[in-house]
Amino acid sequence: MPRMTAAQIKGLPIDTRVSIVERTATAKTLIKEATQSLEDQFAEHVERYGLPEPIRQFKFDDTPVDWRWDFGWPQYKLLVEINGGIYQNPPTGHRSVRGLVRDYAKLNAATQRGWWSMTFETKAVESSEAVRTVEEFILTYAKLVGRGCAK
Repeated sequence: MPRMTAAQIKGLPIDTRVSIVERTATAKTLIKEATQSLEDQFAEHVERYGLPEPIRQFKFDDTPVDWRWDFGWPQYKLLVEINGGIYQNPPTGHRSVRGLVRDYAKLNAATQRGWWSMTFETKAVESSEAVRTVEEFILTYAKLVGRGCAK
């Protein structure tokens, strides 16, 4: 059987015979596409909502570790992290003990520098809840700056 694309296998009836190798390769491709596209999807939402363009893969220059946040808005001191794949079993990445400890240290470093941090999961990004939350923060921040309450 010639190599099939993920879209071709996804559209096949369940009783169609496809090798386990093909199914595994397709599953891995679909998972990879889903997780990779979350950040892009969030970036599209930011653009569609007319919000200021963030810096992608934002990092501080003065941390001992090469921590990166998916998005950063220096003018608002706002960081956003998109945690895709949190529903996977067994826990990996952000859900593993090691990943959680790493995330806590990263969040603490941001807080020590006076930054706000928001973390969103897949459903929040897909439903636009994440971008609406960021929009609300930016609007609130602008009001506070206008009153001299934030810098």
